[in-house]
Amino acid sequence: MTPRIVGSINALGPEFGRFALWGDGPLIGYLNCSLTERGLGITDVFVEPEYRHRGYGKMLVERFESAARESGFVEVRLGSWIESPEAEAFWKHIGYEGHYHDGCGNCGFRKRLE
Repeated sequence: MTPRIVGSINALGPEFGRFALWGDGPLIGYLNCSLTERGLGITDVFVEPEYRHRGYGKMLVERFESAARESGFVEVRLGSWIESPEAEAFWKHIGYEGHYHDGCGNCGFRKRLE
């Protein structure tokens, strides 16, 4: 199988993006992002259960981060939707720092892209 990622930061409109990961057949996973007044954020990531723990989630995030850098962003954020220790470990493993608070009731993970 040769995985390929298609999409962009503004794939769904000026404030919403999607990156889709395809194998030889069906969709393997996707990453959605959005642009808000607080910056660029990942809104959700999904990899089909039978393809997990093979590096595909990391591949999606790295492609997203590359596009974010190319678009001039220096930081990306995740909302507080991380609900499992496994998910938290994944984000920390790929360089996201835990639990920022911006003073407006928003918290989650973030990563500097420099």
